[in-house]
Amino acid sequence: MREKGKTLDKKCKNLAFKKIAYKQRLQEQGITLIALVVTIVILLILSGVTLNIALSDGGLFSKTKEAAKKYQTESEREALEMSIMSYKLGENADDESTKLGKKLVDRNLDNSSTWDIIVEKSTNKTYGTGWYYIEKGQEIEGLGTTENAFVINYETGEIIGLEEDNYNNFNYKSTIAVTDGIVFNLDSANVGLNKESWGKNTTLYYYDADTYSTEDLREAAFEKQKDKTVEDNDPGYDRQKSDEIEDYLDKDTGAFKFNGNNYIEIKSNAGYDFSNGFTFEFYGKILNNSPSIRENDGFIGLIGFWNGEFDQQCSVRLGYEKNAQSVYYSLVSESLSGGNYGSWNNPSSPWNQLCYVGNILNRDFYVALTISPSEDETVSQDIFIGVDDVDGAQFKKYSGWLSKEYYDSFLNKVENLNYLEFGRCSMTVAGNWDYTKGLCYSARIYNKALSEENAKANYEVTRDFHKYIIDSKNK
Repeated sequence: MREKGKTLDKKCKNLAFKKIAYKQRLQEQGITLIALVVTIVILLILSGVTLNIALSDGGLFSKTKEAAKKYQTESEREALEMSIMSYKLGENADDESTKLGKKLVDRNLDNSSTWDIIVEKSTNKTYGTGWYYIEKGQEIEGLGTTENAFVINYETGEIIGLEEDNYNNFNYKSTIAVTDGIVFNLDSANVGLNKESWGKNTTLYYYDADTYSTEDLREAAFEKQKDKTVEDNDPGYDRQKSDEIEDYLDKDTGAFKFNGNNYIEIKSNAGYDFSNGFTFEFYGKILNNSPSIRENDGFIGLIGFWNGEFDQQCSVRLGYEKNAQSVYYSLVSESLSGGNYGSWNNPSSPWNQLCYVGNILNRDFYVALTISPSEDETVSQDIFIGVDDVDGAQFKKYSGWLSKEYYDSFLNKVENLNYLEFGRCSMTVAGNWDYTKGLCYSARIYNKALSEENAKANYEVTRDFHKYIIDSKNK
């Protein structure tokens, strides 16, 4: 028994030694489970740190992207430098077709119908004559399309990069958002600046306020004129022609000045077609003391469509009624066969439309009247008002309706009217011309109804351009 016990003890000791030896070999040749978990955790931490470094704003990927963008910009700049060098060394240095980009033109008296400029928003820096605009997406031979915008000067060799969303491209066409459907466009950007650019069918008229200083004198002059038409070329008391357009440009704002005794007349040999809709748009400032020829009835005339006969008033007229603080207009000069032909929230009379919009005198404001017929025989009307208040720009919409009969009567009338009066229109009786006194930054007529989005876009673009003009004059 004793021998067996010794043998058992010996086996146990051998087993223990083997276990220790196995454990030592395992430690020498491998890792423990805890060490494995710790290793995995450390690897995950290192991976997270690496990814964070790579993906952060200043990380590897960001720096790689910035480097690629910088490389692209420098490649484009080098391509432009090669273009300038090629132009200067070429035999056809005066050939515009050898130059990249769009030619820019200063906005001045001589370039009223061709001006095209780039303006940096932050500095108001303006690039015009002598510069070329390379817009994003410009195709350059050997490089492809550009991913950046530039202005370059082939004479001086200057290349200026334009920061995206920090510049405007203004020109005689693009100072408005909507160009399709324009019938008449008076803008502080393309107001004419000289008589030739107005066109042969547009005339600036005025009356001598000193000579016709009283209502009696004006009425007596009208009595002598009322049996005639504009075709008689009778100068009349309020049809004195002026070719000095620049005298009517406000030096502080670049706007056209309506002095309360002047107006613009545009002749159309074919009348007007508004069967697809109508929009009149005005942006400017109307003064409170706007006069009328025969009596001050509170109506400020903005536009009127007229047949040219002095003993008849405008068949279509629109303006602002300062006492009622409303946009006031009529599409016909007489009542139809009874009934209410249109309505806002507070209709005024069977055919005159009176829409309350608040006090917009003596302040910059935008107004657009739109009339939109539809296939289901309904006709909608909207007025959009934009003003810059202390709380920022405010843009409001007022909606109403018109009867189909009333709109059809307007269409039949206006297709036979050959004269558009801007800056005056008659109301109540023939000869009672109500004039505008104030500043016109822009005025437009469309042969379609602008949508709310269109009107708001026009307001914002025109306002931005007007702000640029003001800022330029203050520098």
